[in-house]
Amino acid sequence: AALGRHTARHGRALARASGARHLPGLARRGRIFDRLTPNPGRDVLYLSLLAVAPEHRKQGIGSVLLERLIAAAEWMGRGVALDVGVENDPARRLYERVGFRVTSVRETSEADRKLVPIDGLARMERRPTRGTTAAT
Repeated sequence: AALGRHTARHGRALARASGARHLPGLARRGRIFDRLTPNPGRDVLYLSLLAVAPEHRKQGIGSVLLERLIAAAEWMGRGVALDVGVENDPARRLYERVGFRVTSVRETSEADRKLVPIDGLARMERRPTRGTTAAT
């Protein structure tokens, strides 16, 4: 429920900023993204975005950021989930190197791609190590 309120609040702010004539397109894009990014569940931390500036890539920065997130999730006894573009092979390889596995793929339709220019998203998850429990 909290996620829905958060999304609705940001949706209203985006609608005010973009103007009424853009509302139908925003609503359609929102429905597409809702379908492409299902709720990951309460037992995982969800990484919504990881970006490294092009001039700083291939230096291990993304790996370090992921490893810190994974360590925090392990400490909490939780897994980590994220979504990556199906065409984004470099990012998918990075996530696989640190233990993520593809659990589902959701493709976009031709009509979807007119509004959201991606072929689809792959959900990737990394489960907590067995025996890990949250600190008390």
